[in-house]
Amino acid sequence: MLPLYDENRSYSTPLITYFLITANTLVFLYFFLQGIHTLENAIKAFGVIPLYILQGKRLWTLFTSMFMHADILHLAGNMLYLYIFGDNVEDAFGKIKYLLFYVLCGLGASLIHITSILVSLPSIKTLNLQIPAVGASGAISGILGAYMILYPHARIRTLVITWFIT
Repeated sequence: MLPLYDENRSYSTPLITYFLITANTLVFLYFFLQGIHTLENAIKAFGVIPLYILQGKRLWTLFTSMFMHADILHLAGNMLYLYIFGDNVEDAFGKIKYLLFYVLCGLGASLIHITSILVSLPSIKTLNLQIPAVGASGAISGILGAYMILYPHARIRTLVITWFIT
């Protein structure tokens, strides 16, 4: 199921949402267009690696990881949801509070991700502490949660794709 649009129209131009979409897209394209190895190296350099965060190293990746994406579908999915739902939340919060909320949700998601690894099985924990996490999904999930609270009766037009296995 993919959202196509919501029937809530915003009252102002969602400049911060457009900025976030542009920034995420430009960062991805910058690394992707240089080749898959460059993208992989960038994910390792700018993604959140839980082991480093727990050691107090590379804390800046808690921020940079929000602008990194693993592939085109990852980026497109995140930006679609941000485009459809971000404008109304930005309208309700105001530009500065919206940007702050977005960043705090992204930081919170990274910290919850690290915490979830720490409480996982010991054999899984060791491996997962070294895998970089990237994407704006945590920040966008916060935006979706705010949208649900602010507009509980909003109508969302969606594309539903079904197939049957015979």
